[in-house]
Amino acid sequence: MSDSPPGISAAPNEENLRHFDVSVSGPESSPYEGASLSPQMQNLRKERADRAGGVFKLELYLPEEYPMNPPKVRFLTKI
Repeated sequence: MSDSPPGISAAPNEENLRHFDVSVSGPESSPYEGASLSPQMQNLRKERADRAGGVFKLELYLPEEYPMNPPKVRFLTKI
């Protein structure tokens, strides 16, 4: 987790270690920006952040056949 790119975080789901909860922040200086907001602004936008595109939530699943079969990724945030 310490080697992840800036703006991307992933954590294993406690119920199933093959499932990961992923968050991706929008790029800086774009309409999808979210990573560089101050903590106060993040709190103000918290309810709207997902809809505004600041933070994208994803679900990643590693099948039993991984790495022979690719992981499955699903966007939870409406795009």
